[in-house]
Amino acid sequence: MSKLHTRTGGKCICCDEDTTKYVTLHKTRRQTHRLCDACADGYIRPLVKQTTINIKKKIRADTGMQCPGTYHGLHRNQCKCEVRISDLQFNYDSSLITDILRITHVTKNKDLILCPTPECPNIIRIHPDDPITHTQCNMCGVNWCRNCMCQPYHEGMTCIEYEAKQSNTENGKLVAKMLESGTLKLCPRCKAPTTKMKDAQGKYVGCNKVICSSCKTKWCWLCGATDISYSHFNSEGTGSCANKLWQGTR
Repeated sequence: MSKLHTRTGGKCICCDEDTTKYVTLHKTRRQTHRLCDACADGYIRPLVKQTTINIKKKIRADTGMQCPGTYHGLHRNQCKCEVRISDLQFNYDSSLITDILRITHVTKNKDLILCPTPECPNIIRIHPDDPITHTQCNMCGVNWCRNCMCQPYHEGMTCIEYEAKQSNTENGKLVAKMLESGTLKLCPRCKAPTTKMKDAQGKYVGCNKVICSSCKTKWCWLCGATDISYSHFNSEGTGSCANKLWQGTR
């Protein structure tokens, strides 16, 4: 039998030393896998730190880790257990406990988020369905947009407008180019990004009366007027869009 299968009780799964301060990773019918204080700090702390960073950046938080037994012994004797951070059990007062409780608390409650400032430990309560994404930390004072994570908050602009203005990402450069060319426009009321379908020859296939899919406002693709009807395009009209309902279409 592999030495791995005798590493139970008070022995560390990594260094094989007896320990009185340990973290229990998981228990099976035959054995208990633990880490001593020093090995726990070296193995678990980087994972906890990266998980915290992921949560702060709105990246999917993977709170699982492989048991260190995965890397010991022959393949047939390796431990295949995946351990969740929230299931770790400490028998001593470790500085890791606070960070793990913070991760567990936030991931289990959708109305809680972590302040995105790297060293700020603050947990902030929000309303997930609140359309106002302007958020400020009452501990470090930073303010940001919960939708695009921009700091500081882009006051007076939507996320897509701000990204296009900055043009510091490939997506931002593309959006800025589309806005400049007029192939992408923003709803004059709610600023939802809007495009029109084109055929193989590059001609629009729909008329110039647009209904926003987000706020349902009826607006003109040509001049941006809102709350319009088809009379906006009547040939006897005096506006700039008279007789242009199908302008630019095939």
